[in-house]
Amino acid sequence: MGDHRVSSWLKLLPIATLVYLVVPDLAPGPIDDAAAIWLGAYLFVELCPPELVNEHMESLNPHLETKSEDVIDEANIVDVEYWDDN
Repeated sequence: MGDHRVSSWLKLLPIATLVYLVVPDLAPGPIDDAAAIWLGAYLFVELCPPELVNEHMESLNPHLETKSEDVIDEANIVDVEYWDDN
């Protein structure tokens, strides 16, 4: 949203999605609200220039990568059976 290379018209899409959440619902229940948020976010990303989306995704990548200690090494897993005599 803060990137000046994205069209102002395109930036209205997420804003319109949020306005839809404030305006009285057309359909009852939270499902239509969730669908509107998903559709607005999906269309915004899909309609933005791909090179800008890739640039911003790469800038997020270091924050999203898993740490090496979080990865399970299957070679170190021991398969055992447990029983309780009580």
